[in-house]
Amino acid sequence: MLEKAELAAWLSERTGLSTEELDAGAPLFTSGVLDSFDLVEIVVFVEKRIGKRIGALDVNMENFDTVDSILRTIRK
Repeated sequence: MLEKAELAAWLSERTGLSTEELDAGAPLFTSGVLDSFDLVEIVVFVEKRIGKRIGALDVNMENFDTVDSILRTIRK
């Protein structure tokens, strides 16, 4: 299981945002912090961490825009 703190720490390293900002719901894609190429990295990280593939229909910037939306998507 991927925990919120682990995901926020990983994203913090890549975005420069603090884990507090990420925990508070900082947008990653709609704010321009990340782009579509970064989405691939996030999906690969999450899939390796949870040990299963994320469905293609679930891989979009809306589902991966915040820490909470990522966690909701992978817990479906």
